[in-house]
Amino acid sequence: ALSQAAEAYGISVQKYMLIQQYLQLGGTLDTSRYASIPIRDLYTGISALEEQSRKQLATQLEYQTKQLFERIAEDIEDIIEGIDDHLEELEEALGLEDRWETVEDLLDELEDIAERIEDANTASECEQILSLVRDGLAGLRPILPSALKASLSEALTALDDSALLLRDYDTTTET
Repeated sequence: ALSQAAEAYGISVQKYMLIQQYLQLGGTLDTSRYASIPIRDLYTGISALEEQSRKQLATQLEYQTKQLFERIAEDIEDIIEGIDDHLEELEEALGLEDRWETVEDLLDELEDIAERIEDANTASECEQILSLVRDGLAGLRPILPSALKASLSEALTALDDSALLLRDYDTTTET
């Protein structure tokens, strides 16, 4: 089939295949120029289109990565705020104002750490920051009231899920 198509334009199979590759990459070439275009020009055009495609992919990947990091940072902030809100509600309900003030301070610190996720450059850097937050939250387990332990367990599971997502994303983008 390739031989017949090439023959119809009076060109070699190699040149026909290069033209097809050029067209598939988004190049334009009128059929009347198939015979006259130099092979060198086809190679140059293919290289330029491939480079353009790589740049577009890199830009898109960078944008998607930032979106992912922002989403994870927002999710972590929501998790921390949720635990903090539950803690404050519990304090109010039990009349124990500022009983867990040190925990609340730690939660504020963890929230500040989580904000650094948005500035991460790689998935592994994001995962390292996520790990710091996770370890900080896990360290609260012995001092949090039992009423919040279920929320903390759910939060830790959500953070583990985000870490897995980052590992998968890192592997995919590396590929």
